[in-house]
Amino acid sequence: MYSLKNLTIDDIELNIDSKDWVDSIKKASVKLVERNIIEEKYIDAMIDSVLKFGPYIVIAKNVALSHARPEEGAIETKLYFTTLKNDIEFGELDNDPVKLLIVLSAKDSNSHLELLCQLGSILEKREIVEKLLDAKTREEFLNVILEAVDEIQ
Repeated sequence: MYSLKNLTIDDIELNIDSKDWVDSIKKASVKLVERNIIEEKYIDAMIDSVLKFGPYIVIAKNVALSHARPEEGAIETKLYFTTLKNDIEFGELDNDPVKLLIVLSAKDSNSHLELLCQLGSILEKREIVEKLLDAKTREEFLNVILEAVDEIQ
């Protein structure tokens, strides 16, 4: 089962330069398509979902979790973390602007549930989110996540 403990520096990208939330989702997903974790249509499904339901993916102050349904092109269960060079408005008044965009690919309806519990436990701690946003390297970002996972277990 996939856990945050499985995260590697290949699952992290820092300072993506994007012009708006659509561009952010596209750029944060490119490597997942290249690595055959999601299909191209999964990106469109994530964007369509926000257009249809609003900015519900903004789950905490400065944090968005972009995702779509498994049948919309998810191949593997994986998280991909990106920090955004520019503050991006998603239209979620309480938690905008987004500075950390996480893409979730879930290959089925159940394999990602434990992963989301781990992620939620980490993101509810503002000091950890701040450390992630301040990380200067992918290694530093990864270390913050792995230390946080150790703390919650």
